[in-house]
Amino acid sequence: MEKLEMRPILSMIQGPDSLKHLTEKQLKALAAEVRKSIIEAVASRGGYLASNLAAVELTIALHTVFNAPRDKLIWDGGHQTYTHKLLTGQRERFAPPDQDQGISEVGQRRESPYDLYHARHDSTSLSAGVGFVEARDLKGDDHDVVAIIGDGAITAGVAVEGLTHAGRLGKKMLVVLNDNAFAPASLIEAFSAFLSRMLSGRLYTKLRNGVLGLVRAVPVVGEPVSSVGARLEEAARGLLSPAKRFREMGFAYLGPIKGHNIRHLTQAFEAARAMERAVVVHVVTRKGKGYRPSEQYPGVYHAVGAFDPASGRPKARTGQPTYAEDFAETLVAQAEEDPSIVAVTASSTERSGLKPFAKRFPNRFYDVGRAAQHAAAFAAGLACQGLKPVVLIPSTALQRGFDQVLNDVCLQNLPVTFAVECAGLSGERGPSRLGAFDISFLRLAPNMVLMAPKDESELGPMLKTALQRAGPTAICFPSGAGFGKERDEPLQPLEVGKAELLKPGRHVAIWACGSTVWSAYEAADLLAEEGIETSVVNARFIKPIDNALLCEQARQVGFLVTVEENALAGGFGSAVLEVLETARLVETKVHRIGLPDRLIEQGSPELLRRTYGLDAEGIAASVQQALEARHFLPMRHGRGSTG
Repeated sequence: MEKLEMRPILSMIQGPDSLKHLTEKQLKALAAEVRKSIIEAVASRGGYLASNLAAVELTIALHTVFNAPRDKLIWDGGHQTYTHKLLTGQRERFAPPDQDQGISEVGQRRESPYDLYHARHDSTSLSAGVGFVEARDLKGDDHDVVAIIGDGAITAGVAVEGLTHAGRLGKKMLVVLNDNAFAPASLIEAFSAFLSRMLSGRLYTKLRNGVLGLVRAVPVVGEPVSSVGARLEEAARGLLSPAKRFREMGFAYLGPIKGHNIRHLTQAFEAARAMERAVVVHVVTRKGKGYRPSEQYPGVYHAVGAFDPASGRPKARTGQPTYAEDFAETLVAQAEEDPSIVAVTASSTERSGLKPFAKRFPNRFYDVGRAAQHAAAFAAGLACQGLKPVVLIPSTALQRGFDQVLNDVCLQNLPVTFAVECAGLSGERGPSRLGAFDISFLRLAPNMVLMAPKDESELGPMLKTALQRAGPTAICFPSGAGFGKERDEPLQPLEVGKAELLKPGRHVAIWACGSTVWSAYEAADLLAEEGIETSVVNARFIKPIDNALLCEQARQVGFLVTVEENALAGGFGSAVLEVLETARLVETKVHRIGLPDRLIEQGSPELLRRTYGLDAEGIAASVQQALEARHFLPMRHGRGSTG
């Protein structure tokens, strides 16, 4: 045993069964090794740090008590799964430094028998868990189902719906609520130890159920006395516990349990496992646990790029502000002039970049948490009363609020501006954070004006344009730093629906939108070396498109290419085809470049653009191949064109 403890324990873990033979001391040592591995891996390639550091002991305890994959552990999203990966034989998912694939953010069913549900978004584990429970009972199985969800994720509407369904059914199911709240450590420590020994112990559970059953059996006074007993128990737990709320929904409640004490956690999970009903185990953890910069600034270190683990400082920062920072600066300036402007975010204030606005206008700023649907409907209510709400929200989060965008904002033609960040190949966080569909789902909404800037210099003018409109507007822009382009001052609004001709050409016209514009421009230079004169247009407006310029080029050039960092299905290229069909220019040759009809794997934006032919070289090669295939390739050395 002495020799065993000298060796790194993590390297010996072949699967969850390995944990069941470790002592409490070894489990603590394992937690330290796992935490160190997570910090090193995220530092090298970026990923979700603070929330994963919080869930280390929680995950170890779960795998110690339950028997995965026979017992079903369903993780919510990908913010707390790294320890799970390390303990279930998936250490290779932590890419070595010479690879550019990053860390897999979430369990994918095809990759591991321990990963049972690939959640593209947070807040779905409870609904999925109810499905697993019903399937278990219909099939006559007897395994346990555990759904793990964070305190942020449980605020979303779908989580509340799943929780309500689970409580109403009352069937055996464990919900682990990982609460990152900053409660006084000493208070939680003492209360956690008490609950893990008494309130969540098997003996207590049996005694409580037996006593209440006996009391209820007494004629006349049974129910009143048992109700008094329940109220006394509630009072004993005190105001620290939200027990009453969960019990009213149909759950037994154990907690709060200190989330970094493996012994307390395993005792609580054992007790919950013994119950034949729906149980919530409320676990209090510290976000960023074990890494000082992350503990001090958990919002900043929730999702990070590569950083120096010694100092916590980000690596390879270009020095240019990010799109979100540039947008926030412009929004503050506009709000100084117009008191009707208010800001809403459905993300962390730190991560959204709206901290300067929140500091300058605290009474005009609203962080609604993981509630995208509420954010859109809330903004609609603000707009109905004469305000100008600007909703800064990640592209994939807005997908959840599409019903409200359509039926609350667009139906009423309200002046709400959606600043859609992380649009396009913002893929370092994996397919669940990839903004590949915002063009497709936003452009079909009636009354919506949809814009995408070619660089940060257009972001300010687009915001000014949106704030002057009397209807809904969406501006889609990527994450990360811009191109270092300076905008004109003072800001001038754009003419709605007017594209920008960047370069004329007589053989082919490339229409690009958003961050693909400059790659298309460079591709035109590469094509010029092959004798192909290429026009480049910055679409600016995806809806409405500049019909006049598009039809003019269709008649003059006859071959159009569209480029977008969006799914081809229903995207910008589809919009161009619709315009040509309406104008009866169906003979125009059109070649669309974009993302294929599948979920894109994770990787840096540069890698993904190269992989999917959206960098300059890929665009040039695709255009040339399309011209050759359609016999439209111009002959070199002045011999004319076959088109």
